[in-house]
Amino acid sequence: MDESKRKGRYKKYKRKGKKNEKGSVGVNANANVNVVRDEQVAECVHVLKSYNFKLFKAGDYVNSYNLSVREPRAARHTKFQVLVPHNYPQSALKVSLPQERVNRDTVARNFNLVSRRWTKDGVPMVSQLNLLVSTLDELSSENYPKLLEMKQQLFSKLQ
Repeated sequence: MDESKRKGRYKKYKRKGKKNEKGSVGVNANANVNVVRDEQVAECVHVLKSYNFKLFKAGDYVNSYNLSVREPRAARHTKFQVLVPHNYPQSALKVSLPQERVNRDTVARNFNLVSRRWTKDGVPMVSQLNLLVSTLDELSSENYPKLLEMKQQLFSKLQ
């Protein structure tokens, strides 16, 4: 058999499904995880229609969504790329910002820090994105982790 035909045949079978832990092609073992992720993404699409929350790219391990946010103190919109891993409740959301944003790395780092904590606590995806939209100025601060720690200490003393 010609080698090029073998490669084409292999690609055809490879596209049909993903291998599970046993090495055979079949149904995804994380079906419950996918249901939770899909429900939360559908909720975000419904609630965040005005922010143009749309699928940008579907990848093998992560789906990318665009989110357009109007900054409160500026008349411009900032576009975020929200990365939702396929095993979302086990792995946290991540955010990336466009190049033109001056403190984009700080905002992304601070949001990703909070997202990891909140995902462990079971906070829904739409609430995490609400944090991004509503506290964009706070997230751009270099001292945000210290501010977050101080807030937690204050709330624990008030309880």
